[in-house]
Amino acid sequence: MANYHWKKKRKIYKLTYTLYIGGKKVEREKTSANKTYIKDLLAATSELETAARTGIASTESILGWVQREFIEEEEANLLFPGYQQAAERAGLLIAAPDFPYLKRRYRIYCENNHRKGKSGYDGWGRGDKVIAWLKKQKKPLRDLEESDCEAFVSQILSTRSAQTAAHYLTTLRIILDIAQKKRMITYNPARSVEPPVIDDATERTILTADQIAWVKEASLRPHHNTLLCGGIATAVRLGLYAGLRNGEMNWLRWSRVDLKKGVVTIAKTVDGDIEWVPKDFESRTIDIKQEAVDYLRELKKISVNDSDDGFVLQSDPERNPERDPETGKWLISDDIPRRACGKHPIYAGALSKAFNTFMKREQRYGEYTVYSFRHTYATSMLRSGVDIRTVQELMGHEKITTTMKYLRPLRAEDHPSDALAY
Repeated sequence: MANYHWKKKRKIYKLTYTLYIGGKKVEREKTSANKTYIKDLLAATSELETAARTGIASTESILGWVQREFIEEEEANLLFPGYQQAAERAGLLIAAPDFPYLKRRYRIYCENNHRKGKSGYDGWGRGDKVIAWLKKQKKPLRDLEESDCEAFVSQILSTRSAQTAAHYLTTLRIILDIAQKKRMITYNPARSVEPPVIDDATERTILTADQIAWVKEASLRPHHNTLLCGGIATAVRLGLYAGLRNGEMNWLRWSRVDLKKGVVTIAKTVDGDIEWVPKDFESRTIDIKQEAVDYLRELKKISVNDSDDGFVLQSDPERNPERDPETGKWLISDDIPRRACGKHPIYAGALSKAFNTFMKREQRYGEYTVYSFRHTYATSMLRSGVDIRTVQELMGHEKITTTMKYLRPLRAEDHPSDALAY
């Protein structure tokens, strides 16, 4: 029997009610700090309990209980056989589109299933774009067809990769699932759309020896010091010698760089109320060549924030930064934001933006990206004879099949036959 009581510690009313669904006892609860509202819930759930025992209720009442989330749609069909058909005949199952609701529910889904980044949970941005697209459609949401969803995927494919388009299709499916559950649509047309074919054989950009030598030298040129406090050179070395992802570079603290042992550790990092975790939630330790160790040792000496809690990559301290002539450290005034002092990680797109600027200055924009250093690292390790299981660990791949994609044949112009022992 439905009843409620006051929870003193939590300062809320807790209502409980009991249903027997499919021969099983199901107990549910609702909470509220408003006594008038909890009394309204008590009356409604008591009516539901009585109707569930007798199996008799009006279609409108059943729909109301479903909409108030007292019972699920499937449970309503079990408790009141024929409800679905009666509601469809009465035209009650099509609700007005509620885009703010779809956005809220999808964000809750992301919070429960994705990692939290600096600007929110993974998927939030995609969800906002999908909902914006749905709102722009000239036809009502309930009339959305499979062809409309296919056109959306094609639109994404025109400017983005197949993998990105597949992510957007998944987001569209999830959002329309939510809409279907709330009867804004009768079926989900996105579920019938075939996902884009992701070509795993796409050749990754692997730097040649000449390209590696050039980028290592060019990144150290003084006029590039205005980019992330000279951080381009740091990103080049962390990518080529440790195979780090962009986000891993952004969140790398000095405390995770052991210059004595020559290793870098990638692990969960907290900055205030923001928690960053590595992809696939895998922590790992990577050894780095002495050349990279020497570079990082010198870098730490001139870093704005060289304490253990400081971040290795740092935002520009000033529009036109200068160094102290004696110590070589960046000169910053008291009015510079704390973020500029390496006390917080740089924002997600800062590294790619700075690297693009670097490549444009050198008139080599488009040859490769920061992520190409990671590809080069993995491929070079495998071609040098390091076993694939070790490379998997160093790269932080959850599946060894991901690492296997780096096993690409050498180009003929690289003369792989030179490795023959005879």
